[in-house]
Amino acid sequence: MKSMSKTSIKKWMLFIFAFYLLAIVLLNILPIDTAEKISEDFFGDFRMDYLIHVFLFLPWTLFRCLFFKNGKLLWMIIGIFCSVAIELVQYYLPYRSFNFYDMLFNVVGLLFGYLVFIGVNLKIEEALSCNKKDEKYDYY
Repeated sequence: MKSMSKTSIKKWMLFIFAFYLLAIVLLNILPIDTAEKISEDFFGDFRMDYLIHVFLFLPWTLFRCLFFKNGKLLWMIIGIFCSVAIELVQYYLPYRSFNFYDMLFNVVGLLFGYLVFIGVNLKIEEALSCNKKDEKYDYY
């Protein structure tokens, strides 16, 4: 089996990111029949679509980790800009509506994604450093 080069992997990841971004835009802009059902109160005043907004923006940080080693703040600013832009576009669509809390939970998804992927990255680095120590004292 032929292994993929770094360049081809980055191209595939860029394609996946473009598809992910397109999915976010379409899910937030197109009229969806289920939007009314998930916008009903789920727990008190908390609506189910807030969780969907969190999970939509959760992978944003993963793509930053895959494409850029630096520019964490810039990537978060771009994510916040996309979140605000989507809600502002919804303001002008007759079949959608602007909701401050949707925008807020988009940002919560960005931040939560950042914390999750930083935690995963720390665990990976910890595992790799343990493997290097084990290789140092290899008795076999």
